[in-house]
Amino acid sequence: MDKELFKDWFHFHQSSRRGIWVLIGLIGLTIFMRFFLPPALTPKRENLALHLPEIKSWTMQMSLADTSAFQTSQYPKSEEIIPKYSLFNPNEIDDDQWREFGFREGQIKSIRKYLDSGREFRSKEDLSKMYVIGKDQYESIYAYIDLPDTSPVIPNPRTNYSNDVALEAKKIYQAIEINSTDSISLLNLPGIGPFYAGAIIKYRNRLGGYVSIQQLGEVWKMKPETIEKITPEITLNTELVKKININICTYEELSKHPYVSFKQVKALISYREKHGAFKSIEDIKKSLLIDETTYTKLLPYLSL
Repeated sequence: MDKELFKDWFHFHQSSRRGIWVLIGLIGLTIFMRFFLPPALTPKRENLALHLPEIKSWTMQMSLADTSAFQTSQYPKSEEIIPKYSLFNPNEIDDDQWREFGFREGQIKSIRKYLDSGREFRSKEDLSKMYVIGKDQYESIYAYIDLPDTSPVIPNPRTNYSNDVALEAKKIYQAIEINSTDSISLLNLPGIGPFYAGAIIKYRNRLGGYVSIQQLGEVWKMKPETIEKITPEITLNTELVKKININICTYEELSKHPYVSFKQVKALISYREKHGAFKSIEDIKKSLLIDETTYTKLLPYLSL
């Protein structure tokens, strides 16, 4: 029975046997062609290593061409700024003059922020300390800066000098005029650090200037004992106070002053628009929201 089963497995029909012989013939022909035909009839393999220099040269040329085309089309070269130098005081020139010196907008913004904080450049050395000004750029403008090379040193009268030197030092030290000084000079006052120096200048700018030493008590977080310490060592020039013309000022200009509220400013502007220009500063009291206390505080800061 096993013999019959084995015979059934390996028994093929005539058509199947014919197909098997054809398949065997094709396999034999393939083996013959692979091993016995001449090498000329087989594909030739190219050695790419022999052409590496040409491939690298061609790749580099294509890369440079693509990069040049990309830069030209997508990022055209910006127009080069040619600086125009002239003698200048960095505390006084405007933004356009900084641009003429080749300074970028970001640099100008940083310089303007420094000056608006109440500080000033007292020497060329101060300008060189600005982190936005590079060494090469500073050296290119150095000869044109209309300031001394270094800041003058203000002697401290609390230092043990000889009598004559001490008197002269105290005289110089006390000559700090609070309406014109910068925050750096204020650091020489007893009890005044960078925070208080900046706060004094900031409030001075809001007021338009100090008309009384007592106004320092309105500076944020200023302590009475600190004011008492510095009072003998500062002076006050009220002629430097900036006044506001109440007949032409805008709502925005007047509302910046710390002595009036937004409602009071609105009332003053409305009164002026309805009744015309004020004939005297005292006329502002005709506005219902301006009381005697506000009027007294505002009086030194108003003009017609």
